[in-house]
Amino acid sequence: MSRPRIVIALDPQRVSSEAIELGHALGVATGAPLGLLAVWRWWEPVELAMIAGESLREEADDVLHAVADRLRSRGHDVEARVAAAASVGAGLHDAARRGRTGLIVIGPSHHGTVGRVLLGTTAGGFLHGAPCPVAVATREYRGPERTFGRIGVAYVDTADGREALLAATTVARRAGAQLHILTVAEAGVPPESLVMPGYGVKELFAERHETAERALARAVATVPEDLDVEPIVLDGDPVSALATASSELDLLICGSRGYGPLGSVMLGSVSKPLLHRAAGPLLVIPRGRERRLESLLEDTSAARSAS
Repeated sequence: MSRPRIVIALDPQRVSSEAIELGHALGVATGAPLGLLAVWRWWEPVELAMIAGESLREEADDVLHAVADRLRSRGHDVEARVAAAASVGAGLHDAARRGRTGLIVIGPSHHGTVGRVLLGTTAGGFLHGAPCPVAVATREYRGPERTFGRIGVAYVDTADGREALLAATTVARRAGAQLHILTVAEAGVPPESLVMPGYGVKELFAERHETAERALARAVATVPEDLDVEPIVLDGDPVSALATASSELDLLICGSRGYGPLGSVMLGSVSKPLLHRAAGPLLVIPRGRERRLESLLEDTSAARSAS
């Protein structure tokens, strides 16, 4: 059976170079083959389909094959496919459920619908409920010079936080990257009625920081000793702190929130705004799907030397 692919979603009428570059970087890091996908909405009125449908589909096919040729010249194994579906979201979800799809890469959320053959969709709309890991490129993303050097994971001491850490460990080991484990000691002050007498804000923040450090120590203890790990406690609002930290990373990995259907992305109060505020690419892991990334990895390290 052939190995799962990293599938890059593209709108043929507004090709996202950011998604292509992120797919390329992930392919180099994992050694996984790539796929290109565009969705054709087959429900268009018959008269419109007769006039433009086939020409749009042919145009999409031409664009995808041109992109595929560029990626093959960079050393990748690439397949290109135009799929018919009732909607872009349905086409993406169908692709995500396929056993040969290890993860899906999409461009920045500002890439919108153009024409009737497309794959530029709102990141949040597809991500919420996605059944496989999804990587989102930031605007004007150009990728690392060679491969990922610093991979970060937004860590919380919960089941989904531990799944995200396992996924980040897997990718960092394959890429030969340093792993930054990031947790946030929130700076919010509870209502005065909830603060014990004689227990000031300074003491509260110090306790939160110590709790975060203990959680990081437990997390580091689960990481293989041969991996270069940097545990970091951030202070303040989680979204702002992680968004700022992402500017120093080649990839930030986060999990879904800890409820919702098993195996689906459920965007929470941190992951959803990070889609728009992160300075670098974001990889979101659905609940119960962290091991799906392992199927992308190959036994040889030759992929890491690709350019």
